[in-house]
Amino acid sequence: MDSKINGQLLGAAGVHYVAAKFNALGLHAAPTIRNVPGVDLFVGSPDGRKSIAIQVKTAKWASRPHNATPDNIKEYQWACSYVEKHAPNFFYAFVNLNDFTDPKEPGTPEVYLIPSAAVARWYKSVKRVKADWPWPRFHPVKRFVDPYRNNFKPLVRALGK
Repeated sequence: MDSKINGQLLGAAGVHYVAAKFNALGLHAAPTIRNVPGVDLFVGSPDGRKSIAIQVKTAKWASRPHNATPDNIKEYQWACSYVEKHAPNFFYAFVNLNDFTDPKEPGTPEVYLIPSAAVARWYKSVKRVKADWPWPRFHPVKRFVDPYRNNFKPLVRALGK
């Protein structure tokens, strides 16, 4: 993948990839207009009675080796104001594009759909505070994120599909 890709285009690729997955599962998925704070995608049940909000964070290649553990970690960065926001119907979709546009060895994108409360708990567990970290990075170990990897089922069930 071109390392010079515009960040907004990269983010849009992630939002539309996640929306396409939900649409293919029979749910309504509508991206918000760009630069709207907090929510990138609304996903609703076919009858419109239930909905969830999703903040999408996209990385070209999120897997990184980490010095503290032999486990690969996933790394994403966003404005700290989102870290403390959580609600039962608010989720994060961390999209790892895995260099899927590489013409020689294209990877398959991965989506980690994580409840916002779980992300907030993770930040508390690593004792990060806004004053010390204005642009936090979410970099949990693989064993934390693996249960959420490409797992759309809990959200599909929550939306009554």
